[in-house]
Amino acid sequence: MKKQFILKAIEEAERSHQNFKHGAILVKNKKILSSGHNHVTKRCPSHMHSVHAEMDAIKQSTDKSSVIQNSHIYVVRINKCGLADSKPCCLCQHFMKMHGISRVFYSTGSTDDEFASLYI
Repeated sequence: MKKQFILKAIEEAERSHQNFKHGAILVKNKKILSSGHNHVTKRCPSHMHSVHAEMDAIKQSTDKSSVIQNSHIYVVRINKCGLADSKPCCLCQHFMKMHGISRVFYSTGSTDDEFASLYI
């Protein structure tokens, strides 16, 4: 796992105006393809309170759909105390699988440098 991608995900999370600030970075072959953060939009489905950071990062790269196959995504959640748990919800995991993302790294909130991962 690359520290520079985590730092970029933190920067992206800081752009969020939500109470729970999430940021995501989509990466393939050590290059950033896109980034996203959680935010409210008028087109948000009624069962969601905001567009999730993972979905935002994927949507930012949809014109490159073949490029994101087998990519990784880094997701963080920040709060006043530092990093918090940002394990992707079932809906985001399904969305990642649909778009061919192979692995997700996410902050656990245990310590500032502890991350877990899931193979999608």
